[in-house]
Amino acid sequence: MITYRSAVASDVIDLISLVEEYCDEVHINHDVASIKKYIDFQLGKIPTIIADAEGKVVGVMSFVVMPNPFKSDEKIGRKIACFVSKDYRDQNIGTEMLEVTERLCQEQGAVKFYFSGSKPPEGYITFETEFYKDL
Repeated sequence: MITYRSAVASDVIDLISLVEEYCDEVHINHDVASIKKYIDFQLGKIPTIIADAEGKVVGVMSFVVMPNPFKSDEKIGRKIACFVSKDYRDQNIGTEMLEVTERLCQEQGAVKFYFSGSKPPEGYITFETEFYKDL
């Protein structure tokens, strides 16, 4: 059974493993110390939802709620990170984490939610794509 909850400090080891799995899958050069530093920064500062499979973290979604840069009287939500362990895909875990995140953003006054990824989730409209460059 999968449950969804806010990440806590005791999830760090599982989150490190999950981020390492992501880095390996998308071929990102990484080191554990950097991943731990990122997770330590994120926990407690950025809302983070995890998918918990009987005590094991198998999915993560972090997000922020912020002012809409195009309309000062609105707030928006924006995905920071989202990943589901390969062994737990095709079970709607990502969709369910997204639904929890959308609800939390609405509760905080957000009227839109922005999600970047390789393809838009169902019901989402393509707005922009994201690119990066090594400097």
